[in-house]
Amino acid sequence: MSKMESNRHPKLLLVANVAKEHVLKFHIPTISMLKDRGWQVDVACKMDAPIPCCDHAFNLPVERNPFHFKTVKAIAELQRIIRENNYDIVYCHTVTGSIVARLAARPFRKNGVKVIYLAHGFHFYHGAPLKKWIIGYPMERILSEFTDVLITINKEDYAFAVKHFNKPKIQRIDGIGVDLSKYQIDFAPEQRELYRKKFGFFEDDYVGIYVAELTKLKNQSSLIRATKLIQKSIPEFKLLLVGPDHLNGILAEEANGLPTGSIVFTGWRSDVCQLLRSSDIALASSTSEGLGLNIIEAMACGLPVVAYDNRGHREIISDQVNGRLIPLNDRSALAKAVIELRTSSEKVKNFTQNASESILRFNTDNVLRELYEILEFPEYRTMDS
Repeated sequence: MSKMESNRHPKLLLVANVAKEHVLKFHIPTISMLKDRGWQVDVACKMDAPIPCCDHAFNLPVERNPFHFKTVKAIAELQRIIRENNYDIVYCHTVTGSIVARLAARPFRKNGVKVIYLAHGFHFYHGAPLKKWIIGYPMERILSEFTDVLITINKEDYAFAVKHFNKPKIQRIDGIGVDLSKYQIDFAPEQRELYRKKFGFFEDDYVGIYVAELTKLKNQSSLIRATKLIQKSIPEFKLLLVGPDHLNGILAEEANGLPTGSIVFTGWRSDVCQLLRSSDIALASSTSEGLGLNIIEAMACGLPVVAYDNRGHREIISDQVNGRLIPLNDRSALAKAVIELRTSSEKVKNFTQNASESILRFNTDNVLRELYEILEFPEYRTMDS
């Protein structure tokens, strides 16, 4: 019996690299939405944390580096999972996850399995290092041949995919969804004061915050160096860096040259909303983004944002309208923008008001509607859907 004739809800396998920093962070609303509609949703990734709402969770031996020897084992294991569970859709994410998934699912496409890849931001982009183009572009070009639908989350990636990838259907959605209501919390002044005291901040300190894992790509080193420039005009400026450290303490060593307490590293936190509402300005220094979710979250908390200019930040910020875009790694310009916002309450008010309206399209409900239209192939619809 064909899938069209079987008249049932589809079975979807979501594939990524890790649970804690990816599936739990980005995909729980999608899983919940599909489950509410009667779908079976399984997840395959490195299970470094339990995933509460999926039907089945499979541990895959995947590493961040797709050229790790474990990748071959992961492909074989994923093929076994797909073969034994008769999925309709393999829905993949992250570089390694998408490579493993598309190679594993390739032989099953002739049986009707659809392969959908949501690219959170191509690693080859305008201004990217040559190495990323030499490796990343040919690899994606080959893998696109084994992809039914390629979903992008910014205009630059979408335009590139339409021009260079002929095989898959190319779609663009407004990110992966941010639950904006989660950031509309009651946060009394005394709570804000208590939170600031936890990290050694005083009432008069001007606190900048950047929420992102500590990596070369996120470029926190540039913010640490910019802090020195900012403190020449704003001695009370402090920087809160929120996220797990993948650089083995290198950034903490860089911060040693600044006055004690200037840079605070929190590690991974579950209370990001409270940390944002305890801060005064949000910064974003990454060299590349598919879409800067941390910026959307900061705007939802009413913070002005200063960010380096890249494709993912441009998708959210209109310079001098709802925030500031600064040429990449121009620390002097970034420092100048921060100092200006410290002394211009009217500009902060305008930015935050405009931002509160501009981010509505990224709300989870809107994005899930866009995504469901892509995932719901007509042949999977049941009589009661």
